[in-house]
Amino acid sequence: MSSDYSRQYNDQYDPAPYGGDPRAERRALSEEKKGCSCGCACGLGCLTIIVILIILSLIFYYTCVKGVPLQVGADTTVITEPLKADGKAVDFFKAINETVLPEIPNEENGFKDVLAAYGKEIFAPKHGPAARPWLYEETCRELDVDPHAATTAEYESPEKYLTGVQEAGGLDALRFQLTTAPWKIEDQPKMKDWLEKVGPGLDIARRAAMKKHYHIPLVRQLEKDLCLTGISTDTAFWHLNLIEALRIRGMMALGQNDAENAWQDLLAAQRLYRQTIGGLEIVTSQTGTPFHPAEARLTDALLQTLTATDKWTPELLTRAEDDLKNLPDWLPRKDSIKIMRFIALDAIGSAHNFGALLDALAGDIPDPTLKDPGFRHSIGAIGFNANILAKRLNEKLDDFEKKLDAITPKELLDEFGGDL
Repeated sequence: MSSDYSRQYNDQYDPAPYGGDPRAERRALSEEKKGCSCGCACGLGCLTIIVILIILSLIFYYTCVKGVPLQVGADTTVITEPLKADGKAVDFFKAINETVLPEIPNEENGFKDVLAAYGKEIFAPKHGPAARPWLYEETCRELDVDPHAATTAEYESPEKYLTGVQEAGGLDALRFQLTTAPWKIEDQPKMKDWLEKVGPGLDIARRAAMKKHYHIPLVRQLEKDLCLTGISTDTAFWHLNLIEALRIRGMMALGQNDAENAWQDLLAAQRLYRQTIGGLEIVTSQTGTPFHPAEARLTDALLQTLTATDKWTPELLTRAEDDLKNLPDWLPRKDSIKIMRFIALDAIGSAHNFGALLDALAGDIPDPTLKDPGFRHSIGAIGFNANILAKRLNEKLDDFEKKLDAITPKELLDEFGGDL
């Protein structure tokens, strides 16, 4: 056992493994050098390939990935002025306000009255805080409203005041029923408390809706801010709730045989919808009248008051006819699509690299990881060719507008005619 172990040890660690023959040792060393020469050549080749790949990657990165800024031109930005302070980019915020949206004196803007009455609630519904608190303050500044003044109205969902939800087929079904058919307070006794709570605000909204204009201004803090950040989806949903509340109260008045208040609430709901949520002349019928499937439900409810009560007088009927003739105009389709185009082009031009996009939307990002400087530096290096994307967007919007010109009211109703 010990002899075998000694033999293995000597074979591995003998200081003269070639039996002391210097010629055998030189031959072995020569063979090792040959092998080393081949390995170095392979290593040098691999290194060369790696260097070439790095150079090609850098070329690809700086030409395709890092991002190419949007150039001002007819096929990219569509308009060539007004320009931002650096003279290199179109100021789409000014373009929207100057070429599309009208100049409205504050005292003629019904939204100013609603803003003063409800305050921050319009921009920060109770389901969560506002993503951009500056939006409320800038809107107040634009309309000359004190952002710190005490509010005089509040909105609350009628959900917890409703009874008979199961019998009506669910909460949504019951709410829809209350907005489209007359009902009496005896059928929903808890709703009396809700009406007392939201009633003062609905009165203000009803008067505001009857003003010539009801316009929520587009605002921004800095010139670099995206137009998109000046639009609040919370505000849109809040107005949908306000419209629903007016319809519910209007149908309650109709159930109480109160023609005057039923008409005023339902008329206000229709005017608010047209000025805040609808806003787009979707398609024009063969008679030249704009056709709006969603608003058709509002019109049905409004006209229902003409036959569902015996309190109509000739004077009220004459005034109702005038009210229908004087409904606010829809924003023309070409202007609405122009606004959509400008907002999208502004986002493309401001965010040809994703770092710029993160900067622009910093207030809307709840995840702290996305605010990490290291992450932002890394992601900021990635981008796209803004000109290619802008041209593609313009082509798609042009096709979309042509299709809207060709579609018929029936086709549109089949496509988008869901109940409001």
